[in-house]
Parts: sequence; structure tokens; C-alpha cells
Amino acid sequence: MKIILISLGVMGYPMAGHLATAGCDVTVFNRSVKKSQLWTTKFNKPHSETLADLPNEIDIVITCLKDDKSILNILTDDDLVNKINPGGFIIDHSTTSVELVREIYSLYKSKSISFYDSPVSGGELGAINGQLSIMVGGDEKTFKKCYDLLALC
Repeated sequence: MKIILISLGVMGYPMAGHLATAGCDVTVFNRSVKKSQLWTTKFNKPHSETLADLPNEIDIVITCLKDDKSILNILTDDDLVNKINPGGFIIDHSTTSVELVREIYSLYKSKSISFYDSPVSGGELGAINGQLSIMVGGDEKTFKKCYDLLALC
């Protein structure tokens, strides 16, 4: 499965590292390219410098963005949307408003892509140690695939 993790902040950087260490096919994207380059050097996995540079045929997108504006800008960008395979899914670990969750959920449902609102608790240490509590909301039918991946983070 081809995984994209977007945003290498306090939570995203170690989560992406856990996926890389577990042998997942993960590519990272961060608006600050330097952080992506550092992550690539440490984990020997690729990064994309723009959304347009992301690989095609993405199965899973994981986001750890800071606010609704960032989430909306990233998750509605055609350079990302058009690269996600039908049957794929998005796991959004951001703190997102209910209104935006519903909007993004509807957008992706119309493309046969599942969207999971999945805020995390545990802070930076929890992310570093792989001990986060993750609260997930979304379609139950495809949750098993999502659950297996979340266990790696």
C-alpha cells in the first residue's frame, strides 16, 4: 500500500518514522521542504517537495495539520485528490471542525474514498514512543484496514 503522510510537525514526524521503520511504502510531504529532507535522510524514504510531485496511485493519506484552513487547502487540492485510488482512505489526525469534517467526508465519499476523522491524544512523547490514543470516526466497513495501519503509528 502506498502511504502519504502530510505534515512533519511534533506528531507527524515520529508517526511517519514508525511507518518507515515498520517497512511501509511511505512518502512524506511537508510545506517546509527542509524538514522533509531531514526526515528522508534519517529514514531513507522519499519525500515530495510539492503536492504535484506526490506519487500516483496513492492508497492512504495521513494528515497531521494544524487548522481547518491548512486541512482545506491540502485535502481539496486536485494535485492530491486525483492521485488517491478509489477504495483508498484518508486518516486526518488534525483537530478539525465538525463542519469541515462533514465537507471533506462528502467530497471523498463521492470518489469512493473513505475519510476518517482521527484526532490523537498523548502529545509529543506519545508520538515518539508510539503510544498515542486515537479516536476514530468514519465508515465502519473499511475501518479494519485503517485500524491495522493506526496500530503502527
